Amino acid sequence: MSSAVRKFAVRLLGAVTRSSQLESQGWGNAMLRELDFIDRDWVSLWWALGGATAVLKHSLAIAARSWVRERIDHRGEWTLKNVGKKLARLASGVAISAGLLAVSIVGVARLLSAVISARTFEHLHWLGWLPVLVIPEGIFAIAAIALWRNRRDMARGIVLGAVALGVHVIVHVTTHK
Repeated sequence: MSSAVRKFAVRLLGAVTRSSQLESQGWGNAMLRELDFIDRDWVSLWWALGGATAVLKHSLAIAARSWVRERIDHRGEWTLKNVGKKLARLASGVAISAGLLAVSIVGVARLLSAVISARTFEHLHWLGWLPVLVIPEGIFAIAAIALWRNRRDMARGIVLGAVALGVHVIVHVTTHK
């Protein structure tokens, strides 16, 4: 007579085996057969847990490889030529974000210095973040959203530039206080 622990072990490994990829089912069935040769119930549970984990990992790896192959075959995106084009568009997005940042910093800083007197500007030190972070990040977000549908790689480059700027500012602020 089998104990509840052994029954659970058999059911667990059986359920995982049945729901796994076809290539993993043979392996899971072999592990189920080996359960018959394990004398102690708790050891059989540990065997079933380890076997279920192995079958799941194997099945997920097969599914992931299949998904990647399908993407590559379907779109043909991973040729050297296409990767080069994607990188060029990504780099152009980063360059655009750098240009937008430079224009924002210079333009807004000059505008603020013309509108606000130097004495008032000293009391409003937080306004210094406006041309450096707030306005460029807003422009980056608008540009990335506008380009996302038709120029996704370029939009990704702009987002990459925005993230790099944000990280730079965070590192600067935390190290210079």
